[in-house]
Amino acid sequence: MVAGTHALNAGLTFVSNEDYNLILVGGFDPTCNDSHAGETLLDGQHAVRPLYVAIGSGNLLIQRISFIAGFSPNAGGGLVAVSQSGNVNLSYNQFVANHSASTAGALYARSYSGALFLFGNLAYANHGNEVGGFIVEQDVGTGYLLNNTLVSITSDTPAEPAGLGAR
Repeated sequence: MVAGTHALNAGLTFVSNEDYNLILVGGFDPTCNDSHAGETLLDGQHAVRPLYVAIGSGNLLIQRISFIAGFSPNAGGGLVAVSQSGNVNLSYNQFVANHSASTAGALYARSYSGALFLFGNLAYANHGNEVGGFIVEQDVGTGYLLNNTLVSITSDTPAEPAGLGAR
């Protein structure tokens, strides 16, 4: 994805049951020759979830993208990333000032039967009715959560953790 701030009037959505991998990497220049041109920001403008991705049996990689000021009435104010039977890898992303009226203010990630990897992500100032930060769900397979930082995460539900819900 090209570096820069992308103010979204509608959220970006990709849903597919085909057996293909999907790779979304931020920070590229307009010609996609230089992958270190700057930061890629998807700005929901406090009105929409920046990105919703659900794929079938392919692997999903989302890397070096900032999800800012997202809002959803459902889970995942900044990002929803789901794979039915492939791996989900979310690494070196930032989640800032996202809100969910439901759960997972920053991120809802799920792999039904593949591996789930969350590496080096930053969440700051996200809020959810239940769990303000990340909700990660794994049905079958292994989940890896390493070197993620969650700061100033809030939740309206005292019985739920504010930062991370792993299920």
